Amino acid sequence: MDNLRQIFGIDAKYETWDKKGRLPLYITERYEVQRILLGELWCIALTPIGEMETLPALKKQIRKIQEIENSPVFIRARRLSRFRCQNMIQNRIPFVTEKQIYLPFMGTYLEKMNDQLESLKQLTPSAQQLLLLYFYSETQKMYLSEAGKKLPVTAMTLTRAARQLEETNFFYITKDGVNIVIESKYDKGELYERMKTYMISPIKEKGYIERNAVTGDMILAGTSALAEKTTLNEGRLKTYAVYARAFDKKCIQSELIDPDRQAEVELWKYDPKLLASDGIADPVSVALSIDSNNDERVEDAVDYMINNTWRDLRW
Repeated sequence: MDNLRQIFGIDAKYETWDKKGRLPLYITERYEVQRILLGELWCIALTPIGEMETLPALKKQIRKIQEIENSPVFIRARRLSRFRCQNMIQNRIPFVTEKQIYLPFMGTYLEKMNDQLESLKQLTPSAQQLLLLYFYSETQKMYLSEAGKKLPVTAMTLTRAARQLEETNFFYITKDGVNIVIESKYDKGELYERMKTYMISPIKEKGYIERNAVTGDMILAGTSALAEKTTLNEGRLKTYAVYARAFDKKCIQSELIDPDRQAEVELWKYDPKLLASDGIADPVSVALSIDSNNDERVEDAVDYMINNTWRDLRW
């Protein structure tokens, strides 16, 4: 039953059904009858001992079981023919095989479970990349297929990222023919303020490297990027960002000794080059990465940069 965990994200726990003795022989001689816990939902699983029954007989047997216990009942088999699967689906008879699952009652159950789940706390790096792409898009509607051409993630990861955005209730997903469309009713500035709760710092870890070790894969980030976008005076220490997966951490030094010979390097959870412009990290990621430490000059510069970004990127 590992496919149940893969599809529904739940475990299956079997036990002996204490009401089995009340069943007629024409059921107990034909099936192994077990009680099963799917997540928090108790069901009855019927595993055929010999040949499968006809559909009318199967329906009658399931009704008889549900007269004794009002629980969902499904057929558990190693494999079923394509023809039988189709007929069982047409007659809404639940079943589980090694490769196929038809449990229509699980949809209602999972919907109830989802209502009880804790609300979304933070975006994944992939969802944040999709959000950033939306921020920097020229239209209020963004096609997921177009986003997929720009982001280095699988179609499944992209779909999950879109669902995460939808879970914030600040986005809604529609379809234009076969194309999935992401849209928000908020303008970019308001959307940014609402989404700040969910956005993450792009920094996975950071340290220092020799300036002569700076490569073309690194772009200006942190206060160095902020200084390029505002009137903030840049300090002696340059800050760069690089994708964590593409960087050899053996080069990192944990201690700053000489800001004229060293540079700060931030290892990011996503590739900073994807949305960079002129060798500078994108403004939203920069804002999320900066710890102002109550420095009003830095806070004012971040606000100025973000406000200018939305002014220049109006739909």
